[in-house]
Amino acid sequence: ARLTVYVLVGSAFFGERAGDVVFGMYVLSVGLVVLGGLLLRSTLVRGLGHDPLVIDLPAYQLPAPRLLATTTWMRLAAFVRGAGGVIVVAVCAVWLLSALPAGAAGSFGRVAPADSVFGRTAAAVAPAFAPAGFGDPTVAGALVVGAVAKEAVVSSWAQTVAAEQAAGTRSGGTAPDLATSLRTDLARSSGGHPTAAALAFLVFLLGYTPCVATLAAQRHEIGLRWTAVGAVFQLALAWTLAVAVFQVGSRLGGLL
Repeated sequence: ARLTVYVLVGSAFFGERAGDVVFGMYVLSVGLVVLGGLLLRSTLVRGLGHDPLVIDLPAYQLPAPRLLATTTWMRLAAFVRGAGGVIVVAVCAVWLLSALPAGAAGSFGRVAPADSVFGRTAAAVAPAFAPAGFGDPTVAGALVVGAVAKEAVVSSWAQTVAAEQAAGTRSGGTAPDLATSLRTDLARSSGGHPTAAALAFLVFLLGYTPCVATLAAQRHEIGLRWTAVGAVFQLALAWTLAVAVFQVGSRLGGLL
């Protein structure tokens, strides 16, 4: 679900190195899982047993092309249906919140993006990300939507940028160039270090609280208490890593 965001941010900021950056995000993901498991095993879950894991594996064989194609198509179709539904719901929610005025400023459907419920919420959240270089309301709003579903980050971004351009609060043509808008936003919020801010944003996106469907599955498996502990831990770790990446990267100057 995060891959679309990785590709967008990577191509917008890292050019020919975009593939290396995306690959690095997955390597970092594996590293965080391993380190997190080792940390939890020595602290919160140290009382659990250490029984060996035994799995009976079937004999491996080369899959038939027809079976491979059928399985691939079924899984791809299932993902598109599931992700498509989530994205449509998220886009509709963003539109509704963007059309609702916060207070007496404007009326329904006739409100500046910054004065809408969505805009005010994003502006309230944005300062928390200032130490990481991406304390911009547009970016913060996308992360809020990403807490519901990571697939909807790009769509909410595009929708917000389009609304700002239509209202005349963002410079540029009528057709939003998402990559250019993102570079402009991060250059402003990072104090002239957009690449370091972009990398910090990717790190935060990688580590922060998963989507609501994952949280629901975790609650079913490990209970509400441990789900809440895990969500807070992931959020704190992602913020700390993002701040560290930006603070170090912004000081490296031309390397990022």
